[in-house]
Amino acid sequence: MHARTLTRDLAWGIPADPAIPEAKGKSIYVWLEAVLGYISASAELGLRLYKDPDYWKQFWLEQDTRTIFFIGKDNIFFHTLLFPALLLGTKDTYGKPFVLPYNVSTTEFLIFDDEKFSKSRGIGIWIDEAAKLLPTDYWRYYLAATRPEIKDTAFTWTEFEQRVNNDLNDVLGNYVHRVFVLIHKFFEGKIPECHRLDTTDREFVTAIHNVPESVADNFDKFEFKKAVNAIIDFARTANGYLSSKEPWKLIKTDPTSVETTLYLCAQSVATLSVILSPIIPDSATKLWDALKQNGSVHNQLLSEVGKLKLTPGSKILESKTLFKKIEIEELEKQLDEIHKKQPKNTKNVKKMSDREIIPFKDFEKLDIRIGTIIKAEKVPKAKNLLKLRVDLGDEIGERQLVAGLASFRKAEDLIDQKITVIVNLEPVTIRGVRSEGMLLAAVEGKDLGLIVPDKNVANGTKVS
Repeated sequence: MHARTLTRDLAWGIPADPAIPEAKGKSIYVWLEAVLGYISASAELGLRLYKDPDYWKQFWLEQDTRTIFFIGKDNIFFHTLLFPALLLGTKDTYGKPFVLPYNVSTTEFLIFDDEKFSKSRGIGIWIDEAAKLLPTDYWRYYLAATRPEIKDTAFTWTEFEQRVNNDLNDVLGNYVHRVFVLIHKFFEGKIPECHRLDTTDREFVTAIHNVPESVADNFDKFEFKKAVNAIIDFARTANGYLSSKEPWKLIKTDPTSVETTLYLCAQSVATLSVILSPIIPDSATKLWDALKQNGSVHNQLLSEVGKLKLTPGSKILESKTLFKKIEIEELEKQLDEIHKKQPKNTKNVKKMSDREIIPFKDFEKLDIRIGTIIKAEKVPKAKNLLKLRVDLGDEIGERQLVAGLASFRKAEDLIDQKITVIVNLEPVTIRGVRSEGMLLAAVEGKDLGLIVPDKNVANGTKVS
């Protein structure tokens, strides 16, 4: 277990002394008490909305409460060890023990290709930009389908294009379109009757009945990738069922069979709309409304949606395009245009300017030293990361850094290179490798310049 920093050199916060004598002049801020914000936020909610100072107690002191947290892997310690410890430490304060976390759903990191998202460096896509490019359901689907549940996941335009074009457009959207068009063509837009089922029909009914339970089970386990896969697999099954029944051929010779086929297909669309509603809510609502079903799709029970409950003879809307195919080049072009327009926003410029001005005492808190790289190697499975071993003098010793230098420098060329390092930053883990400081460099486009002294000064020399 690594030691954890609990204090900061700040006047703002909870004074750490005299309770911790060796922490004189330091404060507790964010690293220890931040998780208690969950409780204070619910207390604030009760005061603002209901004028009830005890409102929060129903969530935190009633033992049938289930608290579930969705976090990144860097917050595991705070939610699984620190937060429960704080709650246990106050168990007698209110006469009842606090409810401990029921489940902590943790994900790995989402990165952009092989790099960390960075707005200042223009790496990544931000939610306001994404919403300008495409409907939010496209992004919601992709993020659920590729959720980094067991390992870091890299966003790539290629996979995004494949998920949208293949899954959403070709599988889901195409199937729904076929069903609606055929019902309007053969039955004047009315849901037909369901008659005697053959073996293929019964197999499809079983699939309709089982998929909500499978999806619900995945949701309960917070395995959203599996839920999405189960939904799309069901849509593929539905497509296969419709193609195998060939209603466009049987309509003249066996219209009764066609009625059954299209009834079951309509029911499958209703089922799809409900199980998709947590993932792509806008599209799910469009499907539900197109079937002219009562109430909101978001209020339907998964335990009921697998049953054959559509009313024969009820009118449905005509088919409208649910999704459209995308082209990477066009999206990248649009994103470039969005980026070009951003500097013209004077409000944003003013905010950035305000952030750039800091008190001199804040700068003094940085411990910046000169060091020499004594070892350098690539981080496995990371396109741009190098792991560096740096000699920072006798006082600090050697430190390990992770830096995005691989696209600018070869690892072997960095040996014996003098560099400038911030040494008092909180250690972080990047792609499974611990980094104990930050190397300083200037980056402009594809060029990088290391910040180095113009004379050969000793390792460990302070920069001021």
